Amino acid sequence: MGAGASLARTENHPFEKNGQNAWFHDEGFSAGIFHTFDHLNVGGNAHKVHVFLPRDYETHVGKRFRALYINDGDTAFFPGGPHGQCWEVAQVLADLNREKAIQPLIVVAVCPNDRQLEYGDNVDSYVAYLANHVKPWVDATYRTMPLPNSTFIMGSSLGGLASLVAAATHPGSFGGAVCMSPSMWVGTQVYDDLETSPLVQKVAPGLEQDPRPRLYLDWASKEGLIAKRCREFREILRSWGYTEPSSLLVVEDRLGNHNEASWKARLPRALKWLCPLPPAAEPPPA
Repeated sequence: MGAGASLARTENHPFEKNGQNAWFHDEGFSAGIFHTFDHLNVGGNAHKVHVFLPRDYETHVGKRFRALYINDGDTAFFPGGPHGQCWEVAQVLADLNREKAIQPLIVVAVCPNDRQLEYGDNVDSYVAYLANHVKPWVDATYRTMPLPNSTFIMGSSLGGLASLVAAATHPGSFGGAVCMSPSMWVGTQVYDDLETSPLVQKVAPGLEQDPRPRLYLDWASKEGLIAKRCREFREILRSWGYTEPSSLLVVEDRLGNHNEASWKARLPRALKWLCPLPPAAEPPPA
């Protein structure tokens, strides 16, 4: 499993957590262990959810953690999705922890039931489900830091678009979004001017004024319409008052592709920007 998977596995076992059936599994990643809910049923909507906890979560009982929600949770830690690929998030976190580059995170990876529907036509309902049901349950169940400046959401392609919509329409829940290769073309194809499209009109109220979420936006140069629309959206964000790199980080990957390997490669930079480890305080003068 690489450098991030150096610890011995422990036996899997089922348990109940705040009224939901789960199973504990330790895959040996130095960054943490899993609580997996095969049917996390909140708000009348059930999804498979992987909760990845820092390895010291149970030993530091007074410590609270920032939370990162991930769309396409079926490809975050394990090979899945239509192409059987994986972001290898646990490995990325292990590397960043070893570098002391980011703050420890609780990761909540939500697996889609119907990806095209939930991140597409029904995206408003889906992000409301995350903000109004999943996040409150997680905050009540785990030692999170629940304020928006400590709660982030991430995704790629349609999942990146859903992350943008979640942060823009629920800024009181998500204070930052990582939007990798977001499908900015959805619902915009017939609009020459992206700013007048229904998509941009949907996200504008939450992004035009403070308090607004911080945004990481990226794409690969060869991604065609995605790249074109993302470049246009970058200019719209600047016109709304977003400034780089304080509230906006934009990355164009000239070598990458539209796949998990490219998103994994760009993930460390995104997380270092979104939740950096504060510099150590200088010791007082002798």
